[in-house]
Amino acid sequence: HKSTRQRFITMSTLKTLFQWILAMVYVMSVVITSSDASASEQQSQKKQLSPSRLRAEGDAAFSNREYKKAIKYFNQLIDIQPDKHINFHKRALTYYVSNQYWKAVRDWSKAIELDDTFTSGYLYRGKTYTKLGSCSKGLTDLNKVYALDPNTKDIGVLIEQSTKCVNQYDTAM
Repeated sequence: HKSTRQRFITMSTLKTLFQWILAMVYVMSVVITSSDASASEQQSQKKQLSPSRLRAEGDAAFSNREYKKAIKYFNQLIDIQPDKHINFHKRALTYYVSNQYWKAVRDWSKAIELDDTFTSGYLYRGKTYTKLGSCSKGLTDLNKVYALDPNTKDIGVLIEQSTKCVNQYDTAM
């Protein structure tokens, strides 16, 4: 009598366990299918956005101080248009306001590489170098701004500040 009861419980337990496993397999298949669909939707949305739309979305996110979101849009934009200096400039500005100064410098350097007459690239990179204590590099960039456009707002003051920074550094050494 005892062995029959044990066998019955065992069969009942096995049946319950089997049903639970089937339920879990079903749930997992739904989750995997749903996540695959979600990933492919995201990829198709990325592919569907035009450069002008990505730029507009990035600019809007930047204006709303959603800097991580703005960087994502500008990253996508750069993936599509890696030869446009303005795309690197926009991402650099976003890095700058996010206190990621070296990333900003890298992007302004790329923007300048793509267009060596890009005054704003030299201006912002020069300010950033000076802020980071790389005063000689900052001064070089600011002098380039002056050479390209001597009417740039506050360029004289910025050069003077950067020169003081260089002199202070030289004095400290």
